[in-house]
Amino acid sequence: MHIDFQSDIQSDNSNNQNVTLDELALLKLIAQNPSITQVQLAEKMGVTDRTIKRKMKSLQEKGFIKRANGKRNGHWEILISI
Repeated sequence: MHIDFQSDIQSDNSNNQNVTLDELALLKLIAQNPSITQVQLAEKMGVTDRTIKRKMKSLQEKGFIKRANGKRNGHWEILISI
């Protein structure tokens, strides 16, 4: 089965990169709690920590999110409107 998905997400970078449904779910969880950890994200999504790390790196490379104030005491910032 093939499902076409079109997102209303628009990047400020205007590089028109697509966001997957998993990445969209991550963005929504981060929007609810910017201080959420990757371990907590993995538990909520039912995937491994490594999967979350890979998806978070992808979101950072696309310019959708960034980490502010460091690894330990920081939080995630969403750079696009969702």
